[in-house]
Amino acid sequence: MLEIKYIEEFNTYYLNGQEYNMTKGGDAGSWTYDITESHKEKIRKALLGRKPNPESLEKAKETRRKNQTAPWNKGLKLSENQKKNMGPKKRQNSLE
Repeated sequence: MLEIKYIEEFNTYYLNGQEYNMTKGGDAGSWTYDITESHKEKIRKALLGRKPNPESLEKAKETRRKNQTAPWNKGLKLSENQKKNMGPKKRQNSLE
């Protein structure tokens, strides 16, 4: 509530590209603020023709691989009742 109060009191809500706060506060860092058309255009121009660095791409892939965890049900066997309740194609594949 203080965040909302001070943003309003000091008039720091982003309206014309000069102010600091992109939200009116109290949203716990939500990125749901409205971006002006001029701001969108600046972002578009900055990213136009930009190609990702292959080293950065590989680093991101490696991070995703490290953070992957097995599904909670990996390795669990289906009961006969579960198999019965599956669609015909899936039931055939699980029995093979």
